[in-house]
Amino acid sequence: MIKQKLIFIAGKYRGKTSWDIECNIRKAETSALFLARMTGLIPVCVHSMYRFFQSELPDSFWLDATMNILDRCDGILMVDGWEKSEGAKAEHQFATEKGIPIFLSIGALIRYYSEDQEGDKTEPFLATK
Repeated sequence: MIKQKLIFIAGKYRGKTSWDIECNIRKAETSALFLARMTGLIPVCVHSMYRFFQSELPDSFWLDATMNILDRCDGILMVDGWEKSEGAKAEHQFATEKGIPIFLSIGALIRYYSEDQEGDKTEPFLATK
């Protein structure tokens, strides 16, 4: 079995209404499925994993859990609008501190993991924010 790369999907989760939250989850899921179809890499979409656990445990538990999962991933894909999410900004900061490659688009991620790419893999595909 070939070990596949795990790519953490980071984006906005919270919303003012249940529908806002559901829309944010679906946006993350759409990115995760597109990533898997286009690259064969394994998306890790915590949005889907915890969608029905509202108020079951404190937010701090879920935030710690996502950081623990992210720490095991090979890269992080920032979903459009991630800058509006305190959680996604914290995930971005965590990835930066840990040296986990950060991608602002699936195209950047594909170029980074392309087998025939040569040279420095920290070029312009990675987030610098």
